[in-house]
Amino acid sequence: MKSSWGLSIKMKFMITVFACLVLWSVMLVSFSDLFTHQLLSAIVNVDSKEAKDKLLRWILTADFDEDSCLSRHQSSLYRKPSPHKPSEYLISKLRSYEVLHRRCGPGTRAYKEATKNLIGHDDENYANISVGECRYIVWVASFGLGNRILTLASVFLHALLTDRVVLVDQSKDMSDLFCEPFPGTSWLLPHDFPLMGQIGRYNMGYSRCYGTMLRNHAINSTSVPPHLYLHILHDSRDVDKMFFCPMDQTLIDKVPWLIVKANVYFVPSLWFNPNFQTELIKLFPQKETVFYHLAGYLFHPTNQVWGMVTRSYDAYLSRADQTLGIQVRVFTRRAGYVQHVMDQIVACTQREKLLPELATPVINASRSKKLNAVLVTSLNLEYSNNLKNMYWERPTSTGDVVQVYQPSGERFQQTDKKLHDQKALAEIYLLSLTDNIVISAGSTFGYVAHSLGGLKPWLLYRPFKGRVPDPPCVLAVSMEPCYITSPSHGCENKKRIDLATVFPFVRHCEDTRHDGDKLLGGLLTPDFDERSCVSRYYKSSLYRKPSPYKPSEYLISKLRSYEKLHKRCGPGTQAYKEATKNLIGHNDKNYANETVGECKYIVWVAVYGLGNRILTLASVFLYALLTDRVVLVDQSKDINDLFCEPFPGTSWLLPRDFPLTRQIDGYNKGYSRCYGTMLNNHAISTNSTPPHLYLHILHDSRDEDKMFFCPKDQTLIDKVPWLIVKANVYFVPSLWFNPAFQTELVKLFPRKEAVFHLLAKYIYHPTNEVWGMITSYYKAHLARADERLGIQIRVFSGGAGYLQNVMDQVLSCTQREKLLPQAGTQEVNVTQSQKVKAVLVTSLYPEYSDRLRNMFSKKDSSRGEVIKVYQPSGERYQQTDKKIHDQKALTEMYLLSLTDNVVTSARSTFGYVAHSLGGLKPWLLYQPRDASVPDPPCVRSTSIEPCHLTSPSHGCDADWGTDSGKVLPFVKHCEDRDNDGQKDSRKPRDKLLGGLLTEEFDEESCLSRYHSSLYRKPSPYKPSQYLLSKLRSYEMLHKRCGPGTKAYKEATKNLGHDQNLNTSVGECRYIVWLAVYGLGNRILTLSSLFLYALLTERIILLDQRTDISHLFCEPFPGTSWLLPLDFPLTDQLDSFNKNGSHCYGTMLKNHTIKWTSSETIPSYLCLYLIHDYEDHDKMFFCERDQNLIRQVPWLVFNANLYFIPSLWLIPSYQTELSKLFPQKDTVFHHLGRYLFHPTNQVWGMITRSYNTYLSRADETLGIQVRVLTKPGGYFQHIMNQILACTKGENLLPEVAATESKVTNTSTRPKLISVLVTSLYPEYSENLRTMYWEGPSSTGDMVQVYQPSQEMYQQTDKRLHDQKALAEIYLLSLTDKLVTSNSSTFGYVAQGLGGLKPWILYKPKNQTAPCVKAISMEPCFLRAPLYGCQAKTVKITRFVRPCEDRLTGLKLRAMPFIISGMMKLTIGITTLLLLLCLVLVQQSSNIFNHHKSVFTADLDEDSCLSRYQSYLYRKTSPYKPSQHLISKLRRYEKLHKRCGPGTEAYKSATEKLGHNHVSNSGDECRYVLCVSPLSGLGLGNRMISMVSMFLYALLTERIMLVDQRSDTSDLFCEPFPGTSWFLPLDSPLMDQLDSFNREYSRCYGTMLKNHCINSTTIPSQLYLYLFHDYGDHDQIFQTKLIKLFPQKDTVFHHLSRYLFHPTNQVWGMVTRSYTAYLSRADERLGIQVRVFEEVTSPPPIKHVMDQIVACTQREKLLPEVDTHEQVTTTEKTSKLKAVLVTSLTSGYSESLKSMYWEHPTSTGEVVVVHQPSQEAYQQSDKKLHNKKTLAEMILLSMTDEVMISASSTFGYVAQGMGGLKSWILYEPVNHTVPDPPCGRAISMEPCFHVPPVYGCNGKTGTNTGNMVPFVRHCEDRILGIKLVQDTS
Repeated sequence: MKSSWGLSIKMKFMITVFACLVLWSVMLVSFSDLFTHQLLSAIVNVDSKEAKDKLLRWILTADFDEDSCLSRHQSSLYRKPSPHKPSEYLISKLRSYEVLHRRCGPGTRAYKEATKNLIGHDDENYANISVGECRYIVWVASFGLGNRILTLASVFLHALLTDRVVLVDQSKDMSDLFCEPFPGTSWLLPHDFPLMGQIGRYNMGYSRCYGTMLRNHAINSTSVPPHLYLHILHDSRDVDKMFFCPMDQTLIDKVPWLIVKANVYFVPSLWFNPNFQTELIKLFPQKETVFYHLAGYLFHPTNQVWGMVTRSYDAYLSRADQTLGIQVRVFTRRAGYVQHVMDQIVACTQREKLLPELATPVINASRSKKLNAVLVTSLNLEYSNNLKNMYWERPTSTGDVVQVYQPSGERFQQTDKKLHDQKALAEIYLLSLTDNIVISAGSTFGYVAHSLGGLKPWLLYRPFKGRVPDPPCVLAVSMEPCYITSPSHGCENKKRIDLATVFPFVRHCEDTRHDGDKLLGGLLTPDFDERSCVSRYYKSSLYRKPSPYKPSEYLISKLRSYEKLHKRCGPGTQAYKEATKNLIGHNDKNYANETVGECKYIVWVAVYGLGNRILTLASVFLYALLTDRVVLVDQSKDINDLFCEPFPGTSWLLPRDFPLTRQIDGYNKGYSRCYGTMLNNHAISTNSTPPHLYLHILHDSRDEDKMFFCPKDQTLIDKVPWLIVKANVYFVPSLWFNPAFQTELVKLFPRKEAVFHLLAKYIYHPTNEVWGMITSYYKAHLARADERLGIQIRVFSGGAGYLQNVMDQVLSCTQREKLLPQAGTQEVNVTQSQKVKAVLVTSLYPEYSDRLRNMFSKKDSSRGEVIKVYQPSGERYQQTDKKIHDQKALTEMYLLSLTDNVVTSARSTFGYVAHSLGGLKPWLLYQPRDASVPDPPCVRSTSIEPCHLTSPSHGCDADWGTDSGKVLPFVKHCEDRDNDGQKDSRKPRDKLLGGLLTEEFDEESCLSRYHSSLYRKPSPYKPSQYLLSKLRSYEMLHKRCGPGTKAYKEATKNLGHDQNLNTSVGECRYIVWLAVYGLGNRILTLSSLFLYALLTERIILLDQRTDISHLFCEPFPGTSWLLPLDFPLTDQLDSFNKNGSHCYGTMLKNHTIKWTSSETIPSYLCLYLIHDYEDHDKMFFCERDQNLIRQVPWLVFNANLYFIPSLWLIPSYQTELSKLFPQKDTVFHHLGRYLFHPTNQVWGMITRSYNTYLSRADETLGIQVRVLTKPGGYFQHIMNQILACTKGENLLPEVAATESKVTNTSTRPKLISVLVTSLYPEYSENLRTMYWEGPSSTGDMVQVYQPSQEMYQQTDKRLHDQKALAEIYLLSLTDKLVTSNSSTFGYVAQGLGGLKPWILYKPKNQTAPCVKAISMEPCFLRAPLYGCQAKTVKITRFVRPCEDRLTGLKLRAMPFIISGMMKLTIGITTLLLLLCLVLVQQSSNIFNHHKSVFTADLDEDSCLSRYQSYLYRKTSPYKPSQHLISKLRRYEKLHKRCGPGTEAYKSATEKLGHNHVSNSGDECRYVLCVSPLSGLGLGNRMISMVSMFLYALLTERIMLVDQRSDTSDLFCEPFPGTSWFLPLDSPLMDQLDSFNREYSRCYGTMLKNHCINSTTIPSQLYLYLFHDYGDHDQIFQTKLIKLFPQKDTVFHHLSRYLFHPTNQVWGMVTRSYTAYLSRADERLGIQVRVFEEVTSPPPIKHVMDQIVACTQREKLLPEVDTHEQVTTTEKTSKLKAVLVTSLTSGYSESLKSMYWEHPTSTGEVVVVHQPSQEAYQQSDKKLHNKKTLAEMILLSMTDEVMISASSTFGYVAQGMGGLKSWILYEPVNHTVPDPPCGRAISMEPCFHVPPVYGCNGKTGTNTGNMVPFVRHCEDRILGIKLVQDTS
């Protein structure tokens, strides 16, 4: 007692001291705030010396009305005083300019006179005319806002220097962004400006463009126009940049009007003009302050924008101790880019000490911290969200709090949209107000911000290598913006001067790079417009290493000569027109003795793939160079979408009106003008030369075609004016064999292997669209790597195992040649010093890159390198002539050419282009010949040249058989040429399926019929000869009796006429099949009926009104199985049901059909075999009935069952069936493959999917999931069942917890393809995610694919049924199969594929998840087990009950029955043992983790929240009663005596399971709080735990908590010296999940069953208190007045006693509170709960409207002023913080935008924060629950709270905070309720589903009226809650 008293005194003393300190701190803070407010007020209101700085050191004038533009004079209040003073000369110059602008500005007489000269005086010469005082410069707005601001400042400076008046194009939104800067006038260009309609279209081609006039010599000192256009954009030419030269300025100075389009900050170049430099030095003695002063003078945001600026500043920046701006410019949206830049930002800010690092241990949250506010501006939200989460989830190492804010995230730039530009300007201004700033390289947005703020930024280097640059950023040496594309020359013809070396005060920018060899050593001419094709010049040189192959001077000269020739003879010239005339009407003209003239032509026709085209076009161009021909390119394909024009001033495109355009596509070897054909026919000679020739240089060309390469032939061909060439081979090497060409070629290409390399760099310049794709991908993935390796894989085969063979070959080659390292065994741990190697894979298939990526993604390499694998696209199949496909292909070729080393497939033209373009000698992968990797796997090429794959096999002059690889020393055989000529050794396919099919069909009409054998393994089940004979006989019968035959017509005539039983029916009897139910049912019934037709020699005809003809081909040759639409009974077919008069069962029941010979039989019968058929219908299967039915001519079947098993039980059929099917379980297998051949459309769907996803896998698994119901938890239950089955049966590998758990480390992992078919995508998505997020334990790769997900069955919709059939067929092509029970869809798949599937049991109390089927036969689900077949069923051994339907029957082979039972038993036993082992292991892991978490002593550091929470919330007005405190202390002692580990606990657990009569004085009784491991959210758990604890208090029981959930990660132990967790070895642990209201020990159930009374008391009871409990579960009364005199404080007191967040959660709480809530004057919490049970949840807007209506109606938030009446305020605005918690970010973003875009009517500032947005509830995820708890605690710390109706999350928050919430009424019909919300009458949670009875059996009692302190809830009419007793 004494020590206890001493401790109490000590605690009281500490609390008193602490309270005093707190009061003192509050006083200091209050005084500090008061002092700050008074100081600010003095600054604003007192006319002092300091107040005059509102004119920015007099750079501004006082002549403006202040209220019209608040920002002009208020901006100084928001930023620190500037150390940069404007010069007196600048101030004087500005005042003079203002006077000039007033005299000459819009509306003045001078302006009107000046504009008159623009109308009708366009040709007037101003060389000798005095312009007068007023000259103008018009600025035209272009590009983004950053560019505009920079260029306008530049133009204004030029106006100052040249005494011009600047006028601003107002066609954009300038007046909505900036106030007028000049007093008494306007800078806006009037709308009636004479050139207004034209200036928007001015470009470099405009005749008055200064650069163009210089080039055309159209301007000089004697010829000056009235206006000039200055093109100062990033793509300006050298002549445009002459604008900056002194002599040019002298000339320009005479021009009255200058029109300027610019997007660059060109101020630095003005300093190079000596005439300007002296003036500039006087204006700006501090040279780096030019933009700073000019922007401070010019750019004052309008009041609307200023309101956005100040509201954000006051809300998020004003109260921070330190502010940091981060501006992120997104240059690409490639995958992984965000994370890369994010890493760079973190590296920069922490390296430069701009932001603190994260701490590993938790920092004590009680001490004072510095608040760092981070302002992020970006089009994307990811950067701010990542930073926000980073500093929320973990504390900083310094203890500082980091608050992250992003005003907007527009996702994409919306230039010229008013609101977008206003937001952009507001963000620029806000960035300029920060203390430090980090910006993206090359960003004009960032330039404006840091310069406006007078800040030297940290520049994030542009990502250029495959990792974070080291260093990641650099501090700028100046606050001036960068002139990004400055002139690369000096004036006076001083080309290539490095301008950064001219003056000491001009330097290169830190964030830009320099131009390369833009003319490629002279290959190119500078005569092109650079902008039209950016890849042509320096851009391409920036992306590749300098080439060692330099063009010869002779080649350069030859190219220049060719360009002139092309200009003279090209399209549109007179020469071209003359030449084409000779093609029309002169087809027989002989040119043997004619002079052709200068212009001869060669037309290249595009054929085959892009690689072939590029190679052949280069070959044709070289031939044109050698023969002085003009090359013209067939443009019918997409050549102009791929490449820019290569020849200046002309075009290489063949005009579309070329006379032979329509014919050239049809030219082939048979064409009469084909050169080879003419040689064969002796139709060409020196005496007979046609006007045009077709040259066939394809891979299939004949020897005569190849004579083209011979000298004599060339002499002949040279006389032909027009050559038309089709080629798909690179024939350049063969040109070297012609002596006439060889001399020229040696001069052109001294380095003979560089032919294609140089020609390609001259000809092929990707269009801007393609170039954008190239550069964006290069920058994102290749630029930052230390080394780059290209791997190009051309797939020549689709055979099984091919993928793995090629993969092994790639690995063998790259590792043997040291191109790639071995994969290591250590986890990847990337450091700054590690080398990064980027691997670029190009292939039609993604599997190669996926495997490489998986191999290197999580393991370090053996050499310590980091390997990054990328693949731009995986198109699956070549789509030549599709524009986007070809553009992607060209992009990939170009990217490969930019790598350091390249590996290519043998004989691949794609690879040839890439390596030759890049000047690379590739490693060539030998083409695989068999199932093994070639040894060696690859060879290094000896040359960079492509290969002429099908070169001539002869010499000229009849030197046949000459080896052309041995004629010249510099021509050799290709390394990858195919010399062995091996034939295909594959076995011929069994296209007739063992004789099942006949060859009488046209193969093309139904591809699947004969091609199916190519896609599946040979079936081990061979059809019997008797079956084959029977099928052939049936086909003949169907031909004789089928539709359209005489027999059919006779048979239909007799329909409706009954006949005598003894009358002969004739040969032709019929079965009509009606299509009912789903596709699976239809296929099964159709096969059943066909077998019945075989047995009874009937003709089967199919009702074709459904889409059967769109699904299956006709199966019988020379006839049709479709029932003609004019069938007499067609109109009645739909009415044939079991009650129909012609239904056989009904006729039996009504005795309308009899067996006596005198009776007549009907002409047709309806057989009803649907699942609900009755006993009379089942008589169909009886022998006696079959004798009668056999006599009926027409049988119409309405069936949905596979009834073949019962046919076997009819004695008269059994013998025949045994002969047809000796293997009894192959019936459907054979019949299905005979009957069902998908149509070509469906077959296309099948083969495309197979080739794409299954063909290259080593193993395939099909999983078919049929969803029969969708109760809560059903999906996860089935998912668990699938996983248990596939893993238990070793169908799929386990997922390894870490890479170290992978058991197979070989370099040949298997590829397992999993095909999932289901109406729902969740199953495949879960599987795909599982095998993506973790490696398999075997190292194998698992690829998951689902062809479609239709969500619900749409039978009879054609496309739906076609997809369903395709999926059935695909399933049948897999190696193994898992199917749902009782699924006809699965039955068809297994039967077609000959597979015995694993069948998933129906979700009931099954011990095993699945069972292997004993047979591949479908199940007869509703077999007639009684009646005439009852005895036969029991004695027939090959008919057995189905595994998935005990009342069903299926056929099976004849193994020993005991074998199957033993296998099933062993399988189930093994599975149970495995499950037990897993549970034991999991229990061990949980226990070990738990031991390390809890402690017996409640020291403060172990649970900071326990004693610190009161620091973060207001003192509660609700005091706990002394009785409650006393009760809690007694409970703690009781828990210590009886809790886990005590003797009392052990004794109590031993008694479990034994009933006893009475308590017998036992002190220790228990109540166990069990929450399901899934399904219930954290709010429900906390409310139920409080309820259980109160019950324990009242009944003196020990409360123990189920610890299998994450409670220990959320809450500290509440009871000292003991634990509240139920030990894992508790006898009840294994039963917890089975406790439900049906449980035998459930109290309600025992009452109902009278199993409990005062004499029989069990050792345990289960109390079911969920929302759906029964009427016998609530029978106890509550007497709580002594504990809770204030009755509505129960949850408030108990929750604050029980729930203390762990240190990790508490850190998340305190960091958010300190960052976002602590400095607010008022705090409002808004909790928005989206209810899943609402089938169509209301859109965000509806709920948002409700929130706004409630908050403004209840005065919780101020209204917004949409009229933007911004006024100055003398006092600091009140700050109101709004904390939003919701699964989606839409609500907080909407609120944030609303209060940012408009001011509040009260002048208050509203700041909105949302800690997280998880998108959906993840109740069982630890981190999700931690965030949830943190948000609940944060909500409880607000001053007021608004919650969604019926939300337990909100109940917990209001209860813990002691707050009476505003409850948002649940929306009805998506409309805002009126009123939108109601104030809760109590802070207590609501009991949603209370009893509706009294304890004395008064059913229907209104529990809301029984006592005065219990009332119905506001948000749940039937619910009740405690309220304060007001009686």
